[in-house]
Amino acid sequence: MNSLIRVSTLFIGVLFATSVFASPDTSIRWLENRDGSGTFEIQTVFPKAEFEKDRVGKAVPIMPGLMLSMEGGLPMIPLKPLHIALPGGYGVDSVVVEEGAHQHLDIELASVSGMAPISWRQNPPRVLLPAAAPNFVGSQYPESRYRISLQKLHGTSIALVTLYPLVVQRGGGVEYVDSLTVHLNLVRTGGGGPTPLLLHQVKDVKSFVDNPEMVLAPVQEKNGYSYDYLIIATQKVIDYKGTYGLTDFQTALSDRGITSQVANLKDIDAVAGTDRIEKIREYIRSQYKNSGIKYVLLIGRSKDSSTEGFLPSRPMWSKIKAYFGGSSWVDLEEQIPADLYYSNLDGTFNYNNDKNWGETTDGDKGGDVDFLPEVAVGRVVIDSDLQLQQFVKKSVWAGTHAISKNTILAGEMLFTEMNLYGDDYMEQLIGSCTDHKFETTGYPAEKFTFKKLYDRTTRGWTGTDALTAINATTFGMINHLGHSNNSYNFRMSSSSINTMKNVEPFFYYTQGCFAGGFTTGSFVDKLLTAPNAGFAAVGNSTYGLAPEDPQFDSTKTPGGSQMLHRQFIHALMTKGIHEFGLAHQESKRAFIDLKTAQEIRWVNWGATFFGDPSLKLNFAD
Repeated sequence: MNSLIRVSTLFIGVLFATSVFASPDTSIRWLENRDGSGTFEIQTVFPKAEFEKDRVGKAVPIMPGLMLSMEGGLPMIPLKPLHIALPGGYGVDSVVVEEGAHQHLDIELASVSGMAPISWRQNPPRVLLPAAAPNFVGSQYPESRYRISLQKLHGTSIALVTLYPLVVQRGGGVEYVDSLTVHLNLVRTGGGGPTPLLLHQVKDVKSFVDNPEMVLAPVQEKNGYSYDYLIIATQKVIDYKGTYGLTDFQTALSDRGITSQVANLKDIDAVAGTDRIEKIREYIRSQYKNSGIKYVLLIGRSKDSSTEGFLPSRPMWSKIKAYFGGSSWVDLEEQIPADLYYSNLDGTFNYNNDKNWGETTDGDKGGDVDFLPEVAVGRVVIDSDLQLQQFVKKSVWAGTHAISKNTILAGEMLFTEMNLYGDDYMEQLIGSCTDHKFETTGYPAEKFTFKKLYDRTTRGWTGTDALTAINATTFGMINHLGHSNNSYNFRMSSSSINTMKNVEPFFYYTQGCFAGGFTTGSFVDKLLTAPNAGFAAVGNSTYGLAPEDPQFDSTKTPGGSQMLHRQFIHALMTKGIHEFGLAHQESKRAFIDLKTAQEIRWVNWGATFFGDPSLKLNFAD
């Protein structure tokens, strides 16, 4: 049976057509019409639908090459994402979708479970709400075979096209379609031609879209006043003129071919804006537009002080279905400190001007907010001249030295009643992993040496064990999944950080709750400003979201924090994205096609990069 979903469209003589094959099962053709309009014709053939049973006997779909949806409480649906760069001066006018052959399947799909905030018991939630019913409206889920939303990256409009081969019928069963053809009809908007881009911006857009040949923006050469790296600092940081201050930091950047400028937070306060947060963002946006900056460092205090200006962040709203322990699920609502507001520069993030920033209708013209970053942002919390010296000294070292291939993987028991251990998920960072039907390739096992602190195999490892390992051996990377709060992480208190005697600083990634809670002071803050310890890190400004599935090798919803962690290591090891800050950005935008899931929004807001985002991964032989 063929059916046609129509929104008014008109074809008036094709002038020319170009084609690109996004993958063996998908083709994209651009048809330009004589009246100045144009159409993208997208044809996708889906693999045969197969299913496996979950632990309660419901069906989990398996379709090679397609990731799975993760809307809490709703059926788990395969989806095909496509990212289509629109020609300059065009906007989306209408959509026509042709469906291929249908097949009704008399099965019940497994639903997506909620996620477990890591260390729930150590960090009681601020707001608990009764669990709401899943948002299954209409006669089927998803409501349509396709979803289209618009985003911008470096001024290039991009249509995110999500296709669904399966839909769940409210009356029971699943309807499968073997192919979809989408006609994405465009009209000229009067916005002019392509936006002039710098070379790294062109590469960034082309690496993201499925039709890179359409990215024809002319490359804009840098002029005399352009630079790469904006440092926004508080007065106290700028006033320090001794060894390992901002001057030495900038010199080290210059030695790596990176030009930089320092902006005083006090001066930024004079920029137009409703509050300091908006003023900082507007200043970053102006430097991005006028000078083509690629990196931003926020360095200084991040909480209020009577004697020192502070660098705040924009709280972003999210609400998730969360595990409360004892087989109890609730809705958890948070306002999450998010530096993403400073890296993703399109829109206001509060279109409806209410108390909740970052809602799905808070983007341009009521669409979704910006999920594509233009600049890489790092943060460092500095409370003294000594802390500044120690951070800069480690950053300078990391910019000129290769780090060890010795790596720590630390996994804790998360929830005993679920037989859930972080160990199993740390193993997903080694080699190839296809859990939840997306593929990552992490640390190559044959080239790295791993110190594994695992509760499943070495029950009850302690912070003393972790500290002993760090002090005894040089490690380049440390990865952690376990219980945490602002002052407790890696099974040690933040007071233990100053007893780290590692000869070479390391990169640290933790999924724990509040380990990066910079607004009130955190474990990661101290890690970067201690005399040894780490040179950069990723940590959560709120609760991390743990995996929820006690059968770790089954295809169930992984924790949102684990999804980012896997993609971060994949970006560094496999995708050739060697700047730590850019790999962090890539880990988030890898799941842009799942952005309607509150769990993905939650970890996008909370996962924060600490340190110099321009530092490059370089391993010793």
